[in-house]
Order: sequence, then structure tokens, then C-alpha cells
Amino acid sequence: MKKKQEKQSINTFVGSQTSISGTIQFEGAIRLDGHFEGKICSKDGFAIIGKHAKIQGDMVVKIAMVMGEVHGTIIATERIEIHPPGKMVGDIKAPQVLIDPGVFFNGRCIVTNDLDENALNELPNNKEYDEKSYKNDKNDKNENNTNNVIVENNE
Repeated sequence: MKKKQEKQSINTFVGSQTSISGTIQFEGAIRLDGHFEGKICSKDGFAIIGKHAKIQGDMVVKIAMVMGEVHGTIIATERIEIHPPGKMVGDIKAPQVLIDPGVFFNGRCIVTNDLDENALNELPNNKEYDEKSYKNDKNDKNENNTNNVIVENNE
């Protein structure tokens, strides 16, 4: 399967030595390589989670590309991509989902076209779930090449 190449310049960059908590609202594209805790929101945004990033929180964007570690929920109005060495612990929901071999995914994957601008209202309060999952993942000795996937197609 050929990957679509996005021709969009990165407007915001969070470096690997940076830690931020709170809410990030942006337009255009953002690349996170550092540590972030909170919510990431953008109606038409493209979020890139770099391979050194550690994200604890929820995200609503147009496109999400994960190569780092995310604990939370991602809702994308167009697509979600998870590439090695990506680690996703939490639920993902989008019209298109791509999960490459070699990533760690533990959560629900919902593929649906029923997403609109009110997707932000769908974000659950996942803090308790994320903390439990994160603790379990740290104790998981078999996380290499483990994919726990439940796919729901709600068309």
C-alpha cells in the first residue's frame, strides 16, 4: 500500500528536550518530539508524533501520524497512521487507519465516516484508563511485536 505524502510545512515544532502540559490548539502542522501531557486539538491540523515523543493525553486532528509513544485517545477526521517504532495505548477513531507491522497497539480501533467538527465532544476522560494501561505496559515483558487489535467498522 502506497503512503500518501502530505505536502505541508511544519508550523510548530516541540523538540525532544521539551516537556509541556496543557492544551495545544494549532493550525497547519505540528511535530512533537518531546514530552506532552494534555489535549491536542486542531480542526484541520496534521500532527506528527516523532519517534522520541511521549504523549499522555487526547488528540483531535485531521491527520495523525504516530512514530513515538501515545497514551490516550486519537480522533482524526481524515486518517491515523502508526509507524514503527510507534506505541499506541488507547482508542483510535478515523475514516482511514494504517497500522504498520512492528508497532505496539493496545486499544480499540474504530473505522468510521461518521466524524464531524464536533469530534472534540467525543473525547472521553481517559486519564484513569491511560494510567492503568501505562502501568500494565511497563510490566509487559512481551511488548515486542505484540498487537492487541479490535477493529470496529461503523459504516
